[in-house]
Amino acid sequence: MLVNLGKFRDNGGSGYILKPKYMIDDSAKPQTKTLKIKVLSGQQLPKPAQSSKGEVIDPYVEIEIIGNDADSTKLKTKTVQDNGFNPAWDQELEFTLTDSELALINITVMDQDLDKDDFIAYCMIPFNCLGQGYRHVRLLDTKNNSISLASLYVFIDIK
Repeated sequence: MLVNLGKFRDNGGSGYILKPKYMIDDSAKPQTKTLKIKVLSGQQLPKPAQSSKGEVIDPYVEIEIIGNDADSTKLKTKTVQDNGFNPAWDQELEFTLTDSELALINITVMDQDLDKDDFIAYCMIPFNCLGQGYRHVRLLDTKNNSISLASLYVFIDIK
């Protein structure tokens, strides 16, 4: 369901998306692009729902490409210890997309724990909706509601 909601963010959330040109015209080819996302910092990340009182989160960011099988990749940043208020990663993740028009970028913030990592927040963005440069990415909870003031500060470069 989250993939569908992310995909239909394109075209103003109207639920109508045109097929890529190469699916209609045999002479057209899918566009190969390089996507670099530099995860700079986070702001006011919430604690997971199941966290104990007084616990401080150890966040990391996981970026996954969803789309063509050749493009499916998942990379993650290092973990910032004991800082959910304003963690700084300053780490670049690079992806090569063979079919950029079908790609979705799933950005997930997780809390590293000893036994099982906890989900904190996410954002699903169609590749076509990405803007280059410095951006604040607003984060959503598991029910797709915006988390007040929680965001990631990233730099996006597309070649």
